[in-house]
Amino acid sequence: MKKYDLNDVTFLLVVRLDTIERLENTLHVASFLHAHFQAQVLLWEVADYSNGFLTRLIPRGVTYVFCQDYDPVLYRTRYLNDMVRSANTSFVSVWDVDVVVPPEQVFETMRLLRGGSDFVYPYDRHFYDTTDELRRIYLQSGGDMNILEEHTAFMQSLYAPNPVGGVFFANRQSYIESGLENESFYGWGLEDGERYNRWKNLDYKVSRVRGDAFHLTHPRLENSNMGDAYMSIMKKRELMSSLKRTLWKKY
Repeated sequence: MKKYDLNDVTFLLVVRLDTIERLENTLHVASFLHAHFQAQVLLWEVADYSNGFLTRLIPRGVTYVFCQDYDPVLYRTRYLNDMVRSANTSFVSVWDVDVVVPPEQVFETMRLLRGGSDFVYPYDRHFYDTTDELRRIYLQSGGDMNILEEHTAFMQSLYAPNPVGGVFFANRQSYIESGLENESFYGWGLEDGERYNRWKNLDYKVSRVRGDAFHLTHPRLENSNMGDAYMSIMKKRELMSSLKRTLWKKY
């Protein structure tokens, strides 16, 4: 298996395990990144107590950190900001624990990032959500990407026509200067769109790589939905406020 040299990259994964599917996906993605890329892989687990599962099962070479937090909602934006600040590489990749991308697309992503892009998505048009059955077959195969690429007709394309979630790569300094993650977004929902539009409004160079990304499906509990009506309204308000603030800075 070819292993790409990404010694100037830190992959950032943060998870609150809520289902067995999420655990399986996390273990696969951590192994996938470690197997295909010579890079730092940083995995933070957020939970009220440490059961030791991830530390025993993830590959050696993946850096694991346990974060004790009694809140059942994963405050992902806050933890990601802490992870970015802790990284010591020129580039970082925020990578959801349920996402895989063909490795050659990551290699092209790094060519663009090292060439001057501030932010790069390692896919363009489609962010596919696998079915339960395709996810199972893919994991049982040990991660045969052809299984996913050859069966996209059976998958749902998420957030079309301009998906901006799941995974992105960043020049770490540009990421910090852009404001990192917006911590006004608590829990899941709308933070991906806010981030992308903020970068564009502030005139950062945002690029995309030709190809697809795949989301390994899982049950959607409280860390995979917008939350109650109040949380949903507050997120939508912050999205509009952010757009206004960054447009004002631009002009």
